[in-house]
Amino acid sequence: QPTKAFFQETLGVDSNRATGIVTALSLLGCFFVLWFSGDGVALNTIDAWVGTFLIVVLAAVQVICFAWVFGLQRGMREMLRGAQLRVPGLFRFVYLFIAPTYLLITIGSFAWNDLPSWLREAFDNRVAGLALLLVLGVLALLIACTAIGEKRWRAQGLDLDGREPLPDDDPEPARAPAEVL
Repeated sequence: QPTKAFFQETLGVDSNRATGIVTALSLLGCFFVLWFSGDGVALNTIDAWVGTFLIVVLAAVQVICFAWVFGLQRGMREMLRGAQLRVPGLFRFVYLFIAPTYLLITIGSFAWNDLPSWLREAFDNRVAGLALLLVLGVLALLIACTAIGEKRWRAQGLDLDGREPLPDDDPEPARAPAEVL
C-alpha cells in the first residue's frame, strides 16, 4: 500500500495504474529471482543490498531530511498535529545529532570494511552483478519518480521545504509546541 500510494502521489496516477506499476515491478523482481534461483545468489544479493545496506541509507536520508532539510521545528510541529502522544523534547537532540551521526558512521564503516568485497562479488558473479543492476535500476526509478513528484507538487503550489509560509489550515492546533520544540 505505501508503494502504491507513492506512485499515485508522485506520478499523479489513479489507483489502478499505481497498482499496475507496483505489480509490474514486483513481477519483474520475482521472475528475476526465480529465473536465477540456483544457489540463491540472486535472492541473497537483492536481500543483502536492499535489506542490509540500502535500508540504513534510507534511514539516514530520512532523518537528515526531517531534521536538516524539512526543518526540525516544522517536522516536530507536523508530528504533533493531531497526535495523541507528545514527543519528548530529548528527541530534538536525537534527530539533529545522534541519529544522523550513528547512521553515517554505520554507512562509513560498511563502506570501509565490507563494500569492496560486496562489489567484488557483484563483478565476479554474473548473477550477483545482474541482481545489483536490478536493485540500482529500481532505485533510479524511485528517485526519478520522486523528482517528478516534486515538480508536480511545486506546480500545484505545495510547499515542500519551507520556501513558502504554511497556511494555518489545521482545525486542531498542535499540542504544546513550545514545550516540545
